[in-house]
Amino acid sequence: MRRTGNLLALVFLCAVSVALAAAERDAAGGGHFNLELWKTVNFVLLAAGLGWLMYRLLPPFFRGRTRSIQKEIAEAQELKEKAEARTAEMERRMANLEHQIAELREAAKAELVAEEARIQQETEWAAARLEANAKGEIASALTQARRELRAFAAELAVDLARRKMEERMTPEIQERLVNSLADSLERRGGKRV
Repeated sequence: MRRTGNLLALVFLCAVSVALAAAERDAAGGGHFNLELWKTVNFVLLAAGLGWLMYRLLPPFFRGRTRSIQKEIAEAQELKEKAEARTAEMERRMANLEHQIAELREAAKAELVAEEARIQQETEWAAARLEANAKGEIASALTQARRELRAFAAELAVDLARRKMEERMTPEIQERLVNSLADSLERRGGKRV
């Protein structure tokens, strides 16, 4: 502020001294003021006024504009850093992606081999269980068939014996058998009926 006042005072003094000098020269030369001198003084005063206005108004404008630009530059720098960080992260992921894919493939292969072994083991166990069940059922069926065969054979033998007895049995043989049975019962303790 003080500097501006000093500058304006200096410009004013210069303009006044030039005007006075011109007035003296004109007074010595015939008393007519030089028109060019007044144009010059007028221009200097106008320029000084404009300079003072510019000095008063433009610095705050430029300071505000500078702050705004600096703020925008800082925001842009922050955005740039964030974008670079995201880009670096994506590049790191992309570089690691092939490794992760290879790991997933290896894990899938290992899991497939383990699953295949588990299925093979379950199949063998199921086959062994089916074989044991089949052997048990066969043994049970064989035992049942033997029983049925023995029963059938016994039935056939009894039937065959009955037929033979019927063919050979005559009324005399029947009477002898009955008498023999009665004698045997008498001897054991009973009377003859």
